[in-house]
Amino acid sequence: IVPVDSQVDGKKIVEINFPKSALIALISRDKRYLVPRGDTELQAGDKLLIMAENKEEIQEIKACLSIVV
Repeated sequence: IVPVDSQVDGKKIVEINFPKSALIALISRDKRYLVPRGDTELQAGDKLLIMAENKEEIQEIKACLSIVV
């Protein structure tokens, strides 16, 4: 889930420093599902279905989205 204070809130997917081999496959927003494209803006509260190749990328993704665990 994209946190309220995330640095990516309001940014387009192409504008964020997302790992190249990771993929945002689906976004759940306001009880709807969106298939993201590069020009899709992320919003606080978005639930992202993300695919990644390894655990290291998961840590990069969390840092990119400002997710603190």
